[in-house]
Amino acid sequence: MTPERIGEFDVVREIARYSNGALFRANGPAGAVVAIRTLHTIPGDTKSAADKQRLIEAAQRARSLQCQNIAAVYGEGEQEGFHYFVLQWIEGISLRDRLEAKEKLSLWDLIDI
Repeated sequence: MTPERIGEFDVVREIARYSNGALFRANGPAGAVVAIRTLHTIPGDTKSAADKQRLIEAAQRARSLQCQNIAAVYGEGEQEGFHYFVLQWIEGISLRDRLEAKEKLSLWDLIDI
């Protein structure tokens, strides 16, 4: 089920679902479009705790990077049993969609990836 709100953000739609969470497109209070990555954890489950710690560490590393190919991390929080990260929304087609379309990628496209 897609939540209506995550933190201070209005969820527009679900983009992807993972075994341990989901990715949503959302609108911020000032109308900015963001991506929100959620991570569902099970209390007492060591794998859930390890997944959460890995995601927190990845977000902390990403905050220190400035690259056009890495979404900026704007914030994080916890809500109703899940942890979430607010990320820069990058408009475009996903790599998965491009590969599923069997579109031939140029050398420059591959370098950009």
